[in-house]
Amino acid sequence: MTPLGKRVALFVGLCLACGAIVAAYVLLVRKPPVAPAGIESAWMRDHPREVADVLAHPHVVFINTTFDDRNNRVSIAPLGALSGPRYVTAASCDRVYVGGGRRLCLKADRKMITSYAGIELDENFNEVWRFPLQGTPSRTRVSPDGRLGAVTVFVQGDSYAAGSFSTRTTLVDLVGRQIIRDLETFAVRRDGQEFRKVDFNFWGVTFSPNDPDVFYSTLSTGGEMLLMRASISRREMDVVQSGVECPSLSPDGTRVVYKKREIKGGRLGWRLHVLNLQTLADVAVAEERSVDDQAEWLDNDQVTYALASPPPAVAGSDLWVARADGTGSPRSFLQQAYSPSVVRSPGAAR
Repeated sequence: MTPLGKRVALFVGLCLACGAIVAAYVLLVRKPPVAPAGIESAWMRDHPREVADVLAHPHVVFINTTFDDRNNRVSIAPLGALSGPRYVTAASCDRVYVGGGRRLCLKADRKMITSYAGIELDENFNEVWRFPLQGTPSRTRVSPDGRLGAVTVFVQGDSYAAGSFSTRTTLVDLVGRQIIRDLETFAVRRDGQEFRKVDFNFWGVTFSPNDPDVFYSTLSTGGEMLLMRASISRREMDVVQSGVECPSLSPDGTRVVYKKREIKGGRLGWRLHVLNLQTLADVAVAEERSVDDQAEWLDNDQVTYALASPPPAVAGSDLWVARADGTGSPRSFLQQAYSPSVVRSPGAAR
């Protein structure tokens, strides 16, 4: 074959290969991936009667992570029938939480220029209020009475495992629909003495179920992770304990589940622990895998948390449950799900 003929043959071969790639792409677009076997879902709008029954009883609100057209959608499932269908809403969020009948969603709008927003959702999970966020969504919580929300974003870096990161945490008035204050405006005390450092970072807010003026959070400074107890009305907070990240208060308000840093095989990881706020007694949860999550309480005896889905899942995460007293073994709670919020008493403060 002449040099010209070789070039023509090569060109034709490349064209055929490109055509095959385009054809495969078109087939994928026309036929999106389906959810893994065993996971049944339905659009909420198509099942109003069933959805009303789910919402009237204890249920879990979460973000669906099936790798299909329902990925990242806020979803609901009855606590008493998790093996049944999950109902998928039109709301797309990176984080979601429910408290006192109000729903707060954090969302990254990934277009040519990515923007971030906090979104309040109504009882049908439709948007009713939107406010801008200054960074990548990280954590959110809503107070048990539904009056306040807390939002944490990354404004530098994109994870707590990064060598350098900065967070911004704000409280949001969900009744007046306004941002009310940044946690960096609070006075901070340790051992009765006020102190302030330039490297303060706050995250992991959790509201007290017993006192609407109190919340707990993490303060990072000088390489320490400190559990803080804050008064909203006084705009001040005190150090409770060191070594506590992403606390989450139990329904009775007596304990926090949190993630504790540990190094395994030369890599940073986190082990879930439960701290008694009265005695400061601490117990490791019987989950030895690294949990980089703000856990949620299923009830006063169990906690639920997210872990990356194992193969053959393409992506996403699964929810697991473990006992808060350190006994037993972890068990699967909900597959292809993330950012859980347990609604134990629908229509009332939890």
